[in-house]
Amino acid sequence: QGIAQFMPATAAAYGLANPYDPVASIDAQAHLMSDLLRQFGSVELALAAYNAGPGAVGACDCIPPYPETQAYVAKIMAMLDGFGALTAKGLWRGAPDQYTFTTAEIVLDQTTARGEINLDTRGARPLVNANLKLTELDLNTYASRGKDRRAAPPAAEGGGSKARSIEDLLEDTAPPGPRVKGYTKRDGWDEDPCDLATLGALDANAKLSIEKLTVGTFRLGQSDLTVALKNRVMTTTLDRVSLYEGTGTGTVMLDGTAESTASRTTDITLDGISAQPLLKDAAEVDRLTGKGRLALTLVGRGANEREIVETLDGRIAFSFADGAILGVNIPEMMRNLGKGNLGGLDTAPTDKTDFSEMTSSWT
Repeated sequence: QGIAQFMPATAAAYGLANPYDPVASIDAQAHLMSDLLRQFGSVELALAAYNAGPGAVGACDCIPPYPETQAYVAKIMAMLDGFGALTAKGLWRGAPDQYTFTTAEIVLDQTTARGEINLDTRGARPLVNANLKLTELDLNTYASRGKDRRAAPPAAEGGGSKARSIEDLLEDTAPPGPRVKGYTKRDGWDEDPCDLATLGALDANAKLSIEKLTVGTFRLGQSDLTVALKNRVMTTTLDRVSLYEGTGTGTVMLDGTAESTASRTTDITLDGISAQPLLKDAAEVDRLTGKGRLALTLVGRGANEREIVETLDGRIAFSFADGAILGVNIPEMMRNLGKGNLGGLDTAPTDKTDFSEMTSSWT
């Protein structure tokens, strides 16, 4: 029950009368974890005992073979690897079932957050309201995924001499190399089950103003967001986000009401964006320049990231103007091809194909 998820007997043993009282809960939780650390001698076993009970851990002197407990310990340990020192100061006021933290200054790793936080525990779930300004936030630091999502090194291109005639091209048996210049293949999508339990732990309304935000490979500037969490549905509204020389607005909704299966709906529009840095961060493609608009409306559902991506349905449309495709001169190649000169198909880094407008859409 409550913020620290105490069993009634444990709460009573540590004198916790109201499990939704944040100050009393944190104090009782700290004393319990201290006792478990002394009893079992390691953070992993203490966490296991906190989840499954001291008796289960003591019986085997190990993390019990319960899937929930093993997943809990692994998740918390992974999170501990990402967090640095935490400090907080401000004015804390409390009344029965309602608490406020004003003039707050919270520092975690490289992030400083200032503002106000309110907690109301009178409902079925705790309700948190927050209005915070953050200097920067790198969500990758706290992602508890088990693998690095950065791009893999480029694959080696196929060998063999360059074709100079139709016969040479047809007889070339060398393994084909990458066909898209400037592209680097990424690792696959995560197949670990989505952790939706936290969506049901509380309800929340948060207004966030972040000077610099990093999400995956995307780097954003000033970001004004509103996050609403109610009944296991979290809606993030991009009021105004600065990115890649343009701006973005829209919503991202994560629906966890099915508990084991998540539904993700994305409706975002980016205006005035620069194509090259966006595509470089999004897909490791750096051969397209220009400025324009990108709009996407997508819905996916699944038990993990891979399933959500594989079930995506919706529409993507983009329009870029006054740009170029770098590394290839298509008009020159067509002229050489018309003359039967396949040697003229060679490309150079300085080649480019200018365009006044490029548009496309997928459904």
